Amino acid sequence: MTGKTHLLGGAVAGLCAVTTKEISAVSIVAFSLSLAGSIMPDIDIETSAISKVLRPVHKVYKLLFAPFKCGVHRGITHSLPMAFMLSYLLYLIDPIYGFSIFYGLVSHLFLDLISGGEALLAPFTNKRIRLGDIKTGRIGEVAIAFCEILLVAGLIIKRGGVMYH
Repeated sequence: MTGKTHLLGGAVAGLCAVTTKEISAVSIVAFSLSLAGSIMPDIDIETSAISKVLRPVHKVYKLLFAPFKCGVHRGITHSLPMAFMLSYLLYLIDPIYGFSIFYGLVSHLFLDLISGGEALLAPFTNKRIRLGDIKTGRIGEVAIAFCEILLVAGLIIKRGGVMYH
């Protein structure tokens, strides 16, 4: 999946994580964390948008994990243990932040499961789990992105729009 499709998934996740329609500092941070979580697993690709923005984090990732098999693309950064660990760290700061990033991370993991699979249980096993083989940039991804747009619109409409303070 492309970064844009992952971000749309993060927007759906963010709207699910933020249950209030009022805009506040907490809801903005929570929604932003869902968006960040939706592209964060791709820190393992040097050319990804997240790696370009967070170059030092990508370099540290490469130093720590590149020598190991779980350091390949869709390895440890695309795993449930990593998602739980990152989410728990933010949960300690504020539960809504933990849930928000978790929803974004899981949206990424799900989209990659249907587009070739990933090592969902790394580092415990590097066996790839796969639910589909949708090709990046092809009609299947376009259909998913279209559904994500409909979900975003539906979630906003369901809430009666967004209220500003």
